[in-house]
Amino acid sequence: MRQLVQHLTGMNRVFAALLADEPAPAPAADHVEDDPVRAYRDSAAALQAAFDQPEVLQRTYHGPLGAATGAERLQIRLYDLLAHGWDLAQATGQPAELPDDLAEQSLAFVRIQLSEQGRPGRFNRVQMVAAQAPAIERLVAFLGRPVSATPRATVVSAGLFDSADGTRLAYRRTGTGRTLICIPGGPMQASAYLGDLGGLQGHHSTLLLDLRGTGKSAVPAERASYRCDRQVDDVEALRRHVGLDRLDLAAHSAGATLALMYAARYPERVSRLVLITPSPRAVGLEVTDADRRQVADLRRDEPWFAHAFAAFERIWSGDANEADRSAITPFTYGRWDAAAQSQHAREATELNADAASRYYAPDAVDTTAVRSALAVLHAPVLLVAGEYDVALPPQRAAEYAELFPHAEMVVLPRGGHFPWLDDPERFVTTVTWFLRQ
Repeated sequence: MRQLVQHLTGMNRVFAALLADEPAPAPAADHVEDDPVRAYRDSAAALQAAFDQPEVLQRTYHGPLGAATGAERLQIRLYDLLAHGWDLAQATGQPAELPDDLAEQSLAFVRIQLSEQGRPGRFNRVQMVAAQAPAIERLVAFLGRPVSATPRATVVSAGLFDSADGTRLAYRRTGTGRTLICIPGGPMQASAYLGDLGGLQGHHSTLLLDLRGTGKSAVPAERASYRCDRQVDDVEALRRHVGLDRLDLAAHSAGATLALMYAARYPERVSRLVLITPSPRAVGLEVTDADRRQVADLRRDEPWFAHAFAAFERIWSGDANEADRSAITPFTYGRWDAAAQSQHAREATELNADAASRYYAPDAVDTTAVRSALAVLHAPVLLVAGEYDVALPPQRAAEYAELFPHAEMVVLPRGGHFPWLDDPERFVTTVTWFLRQ
């Protein structure tokens, strides 16, 4: 480990000296001494200062491996840092949370610059890796590192952290790679229902948060803290706990209200936002009975349609009973199969009804303020809608997406309110495509 940090620190200093037209440090110098962390940070600061010089990217510099422009030197340093960052993560058992865009850029560079003739003594032969693997894995495989074929989804860990008011909250992390924090819906349902999100953790490190009073998270001392606006700081406490400067944040259904309020309060902390069949309540978007009827009518060929649609009509007319609200459940899913029925059966045991009743307190959401904040949100947004989702029909989802300056909307064919169950492959492909842009 020390040898690796020694190499990284030393090469930062070598490149900084090269760009400043100064003598390189002695090859045998001890660059880390008794404080490797401070030594590396100092070297990184020196390297950044060197690259900040005027016209440094346009100039040509001569080094041990020949002449190269400053821009080329930047790319060389970048792929070395990324590859050894991956090495360090592997050695310490941590997720390799390295930017996909930079890894893709480095991979494109080394494919052009690194010939087979240039490998001996510097790199091993190119290793096999899945075409769909994260960019950092494809980069290190090209540079000769073997990448395990074991599905990343088998890496599971649990964690606890304290929110600002002292409530102990829990999360579950699955997979490796760039972290995607996931907020469940319900509202106030334990994150277990999200399952493996169709296999999404095979591409990312998904971190599933149990909101206060759900799953393995503690019940708060103050029940009023179940309000969605009061839980925004729980997400911020999680960000601080996991040590991320900015978040890739995904949220399902009512969880989207919390995610949007977080983005409104902490816009500088959001890198990308994935809204999965989001609740329209946070933005005051009205979904009418006519909207729902139009979507429900697409299911006329289903064997359960007549009974469920009759219940819907009684709800729309105001003559419904509790049994009718249960009877319309098949409309929630794109496929009313065993998996959907099993998930629905678990809902009663995973939902905190008291918390759910307080989540949307009368003054908890200022839709005007949320809309205003989202209108200037710089983070790119993906809104995943389902063709069969009666909670947010596609035409209303399109209006929702228009509230953001940088939003993509994707309607999954025959998808319901839980699209990762209805078409896992399409769902994962859509989300992964967005997060890798």
